[in-house]
Amino acid sequence: MSNEIEKVRVFEEQSVDGNTTMNFLEHFYELRRRIFYFATAFIFCLIVTYFTAPYFVNLLKSSALHYEIELNVFKVTESVSIYAKTMLLQSVCISFPILIMQIYLFIKPTINNKLKKILLVFSSVVSILFLLGVVLGYYFLTPLLFSFFLGVTEELSMNTMYNFSDYFQFVFMICLLAGLVLEIPALMVLLTQLGVISSNTLKKLRKILYPIFCIVAVILTPPDFISDITAIILLISIFEIGLVICGVMEKKTEKLRGG
Repeated sequence: MSNEIEKVRVFEEQSVDGNTTMNFLEHFYELRRRIFYFATAFIFCLIVTYFTAPYFVNLLKSSALHYEIELNVFKVTESVSIYAKTMLLQSVCISFPILIMQIYLFIKPTINNKLKKILLVFSSVVSILFLLGVVLGYYFLTPLLFSFFLGVTEELSMNTMYNFSDYFQFVFMICLLAGLVLEIPALMVLLTQLGVISSNTLKKLRKILYPIFCIVAVILTPPDFISDITAIILLISIFEIGLVICGVMEKKTEKLRGG
């Protein structure tokens, strides 16, 4: 019995490059350390965004004024809620690259030096795509969708009072979803690097994926031709960018393995 306990205690996982060894407890402590670093960074971001939140609240107010609508607050606690949500949105955007980097640093000891370089680039791309998606969602998708809803309201000749909290949630969800959608190329790269699928196979799947993109675009966008075409072009472009990145990463991996 004592021998079995000793085997579990000294169980070690040899890394791919053969340079380091880590037992189960060391893995656990390393995971805890990475979570602690990310949590500390996230809390720090919340503290910083406490001072920058008024700027973004005013930015939302100015975007609403562009449509000549007035945002209202209907609850006593709603102002505090809006402030907190603004801080949360900023903190998520700022700390997301930190989260990706901590994940990379956690798995770094278990991979060889060649894959370390690839994953480092991959981590940077994931962060950039997420932030780019948030910006795209705010400056492109939000005006597009909000204009549609305003148009429907005008056609119905209805007087509407706009809640600041609802407007913020609307913008928040669009920005977050746009950031996640732009992660599609990163996911494609990850699958190809893990050997789950190849870029050539993804190219062959175009005839299946393109109709799916069209259906998704028509369902999620306002029922007008321009919005549908714009969304379809956006999804296809994101997919094609992912294919290019996959091809480049595959060639780089082949060269590293060959070297």
